Formats: sequence, structure tokens, C-alpha cells
Amino acid sequence: MAPFHSKVIDPTAAHSPYTQGNSSVSAPGSTAAYFIFLRVQTCEPGASNPITQAIQETIAKCSTPGSKAQRAALQRHTNPTGNLYAMMFSRSEQDRLPIAVKFIEFLCILDDVMEALPYEQSIREHDILCQVITGATDEPVSYSGTSECLAGMIKFLTEIKKSVLDLGVKEGSVLLTDFERTLRQRECAPATFSSLEEYLPYRLHNLDWYFACLLLRWSMNLSLLNTAGLSDFESLTGEIAGLNNDYYSWNREKAHYLNSESQSGDRIMNAVPVLVREHSVQEAEAKDMLKEILIKRAENVVQFQKELGSLEWNGKSQEKDTEGMKQYVEALENLTAGYAFWNPYWLRMAEDCGEVDTLEQERFTLHTKPILKTPSIAKANSSTEDLINTLVSRLTGGIRCYSVWDVLILKLRFYVSRISSKCPLQRHQRLYNQRA
Repeated sequence: MAPFHSKVIDPTAAHSPYTQGNSSVSAPGSTAAYFIFLRVQTCEPGASNPITQAIQETIAKCSTPGSKAQRAALQRHTNPTGNLYAMMFSRSEQDRLPIAVKFIEFLCILDDVMEALPYEQSIREHDILCQVITGATDEPVSYSGTSECLAGMIKFLTEIKKSVLDLGVKEGSVLLTDFERTLRQRECAPATFSSLEEYLPYRLHNLDWYFACLLLRWSMNLSLLNTAGLSDFESLTGEIAGLNNDYYSWNREKAHYLNSESQSGDRIMNAVPVLVREHSVQEAEAKDMLKEILIKRAENVVQFQKELGSLEWNGKSQEKDTEGMKQYVEALENLTAGYAFWNPYWLRMAEDCGEVDTLEQERFTLHTKPILKTPSIAKANSSTEDLINTLVSRLTGGIRCYSVWDVLILKLRFYVSRISSKCPLQRHQRLYNQRA
């Protein structure tokens, strides 16, 4: 089945309107936090409904109502940059896209659920979930003394396993086997790392990156593509995705990391403390180093694509796979770029990040329902009084509870945003325009 219609977004443009459902959305301007120049693509609005349904079904089955994991899941999809999965899987076939969405949303929820559990219990529950995937029959898996949402997760995985195999046993079995592998490996990292080189392989496993690559190929119906020569490219894009997430999530994770008795951060994976330790630098300098590393790796992605046509692997040309390989490489760039573009604007990470516009943060916070609707960009020009009135009108129906002090702080931050300015990323804009 053909993919949904997709289009490229220019994340550096001051106004790049596209549509999500019935809401008009604009990409951030040159002051935005997106500082790499990989191409972002979306299959919205055509894919909005099936993506929304897949997300809602996964959240309902795999999280407990009112739990921290469910609140995080709902918050994850309140984002003005557009739908995460529409950008990650913009080239996926229509019948496979909802399944791909369910897999990734499940892994995101699983992260939040397992973070709250003692390490030993999280290992046991991962093992139970693996039994569901690898079991030869549909007989229920026995378990006891587990987290509240485990039963729902077991039912969810049983259903998604059937959906995958119904679309092809051979390719589906490969996908499910790799899914089981990623579940087992994600909790197997050491507590600390002495260097970024040591850290990165574990970060890719923690991010479930190699499964995401296989899932992308499966969703594009390219699952039998010979990708032996693309392992370095897959690792490169995975490093960009993981390190970009580290860059924007550090402000949220820092307190947890520093308050841990062993400073292992209770299984927190982030490159900032690794760079601090490796180079004996301060946190701010480590973040600057991380940003430069990300920019350089993005340049390597572009260079690889330029050289793709002349490459040979294993001593022979891959001519028969050239078209499929090109599609996959471009789709992997889009997946990486979509995730990187989305990361700084996800409220859980962006609320304490100075590189995200303050007024935009306020608008994101105000927007709490429904799951995938986003506020019009025109609200950015509303008066202070309108902003406060909007806040007050949503207090009773929002996820968060606001006090009078919250309102006053938001009002102050609004004025600060009016007089603040940030340097445009001119080099980024020039490089992006060269590729357009």
C-alpha cells in the first residue's frame, strides 16, 4: 500500500505553515532550537487520523489512568512543531504506519513506567514482555507482583504481534525477534562511562535505535533490503538522535542525576556528564561541545548521501538495491531530523531550556487538550491580558494546576520574551537553503 502524501518542512523559515488536523501550525524561525540542517518531512495532515488513533489506543492500553507515565504520554503529543510520528515515519506505507506508531509509543511509555521501578523489578518485567513476543502460542503469560499496567501491556503486545505477522510471517518474525532483543538490551548499560566513545553504543541500545531502523524499513516494505553497507550510516543517524535528545533533556534530568547517591542518575543516559568527566570541563562547556559534535555529525550525513551512488560494499556493487537503499537513507534522515526537530519543543524537555522561546513555552503549557490539537501560531501576537485570560479559562480542564504565583510568573516571562532577542543561525540557514 502506498504511503500518505508527504511534504518537506523548512525548520529554519520564519513562517512555514502546514496543517495538523484543523489547526494551522508554523515551524519556528531562525531563532529556534533546531540547529542541524537535516531535512524534516511530514505526512500530515493525511495521516493525522490513523496516527492519532494508534497513539490513543497505545496510551489507553499501556498506561494507568492518571499515572505519571500517562500524563507524560499525553504531554508528549502537545507540540506545535507537528506530530512526531508523522515526521519520523513520513514515508511509511498506509497499512503499516499505525503499527510502527504503536511500537514506538509503547517503547516511550515503557521508559516512563520502568524508570519508576526498582532496577530488579524492571528487569523482571522486561523479561515477561519478551515472553509475550517470543512465545509460540497465544496462551497467557504467567506473572505476579508486577506494576499496574503490565497486564495491559501484555494484551497490547499480543495484539500487535498478530498484526505484524498478518502482514507477512517471514518479515514479521524478523521484526519481532529484533523487538525482543531491544527489550532485553535496554537495561544492560553500566552506571558510568569514561568517554563518549564508550557511551555511544549503549546510548543507541537505550534509544532502541537499531530496532527503529528495522521498523522503518518494515513500515516502508523494504524489510528484505540488503543494508550491510549502511551500518555506519545507521549508527551515525542514531548518534545524532540520541545526542540531540541528551542536549535538550539534560536540564530536566540534571537534578535527578546529581541527587543520585552514586551519581549514576538512576539509569539516566546522557552525554553531558560523560563529556564533563572525559574532558574535565564545566557543564556549560560540555553542552557547547555536544552541540558542535551534533553539527559535525549532521554534516557527515549529508556527505554520505552525496557519496552513496559510488559506494561498493563487500567487494560488489549494490545496483539492484540502489533505489530501495536511496529511499531508506532519505527516510532515515527524515526520521532523525523529525525527532531532532521535535525534541526541543517537547514541553517536558523544553520548559527549562533557554534556547526555546519563552512565549512559545507559555503557549505550549496552556494547551492541554485534546491530545493532538495545537494552538494557532497567531496567538503569539495576543496581548498579555489575552494570554492571562486564556490561562485562567483553562485552569479547570488542564492537566496542571496553576496558582496565582504561576500566573504572575507567566506574565513576567511574557514581558521578558518581548525584550529578548537571539542571534539567527545564519550558517544553518545558508546550509539548509543550499540543500533545498
